[in-house]
Amino acid sequence: MTIPLKELAAKWLADPEFKREYDALAPEFEALAKKLQARKRATAKSPNSRRILQPTTTRRPSTEAIFTSIFSSFLRRISGVTPIH
Repeated sequence: MTIPLKELAAKWLADPEFKREYDALAPEFEALAKKLQARKRATAKSPNSRRILQPTTTRRPSTEAIFTSIFSSFLRRISGVTPIH
């Protein structure tokens, strides 16, 4: 059974402890959004800028990877669980 994300988020945000921790991460999400917007603007101005500024042997993390990392950190903070890799 699949639960829609909006429904799940509403359920989680109804919990005061979850909401407090979620709100504490707002500055990190804002900083990430600004960084992604700046990267998008730079790439839009010069499609080759990413290739020129970034060495070919180094790859930037994808947006998905960045959000996954932040969200995983958030879930660990509210659950008190240390992940096993």
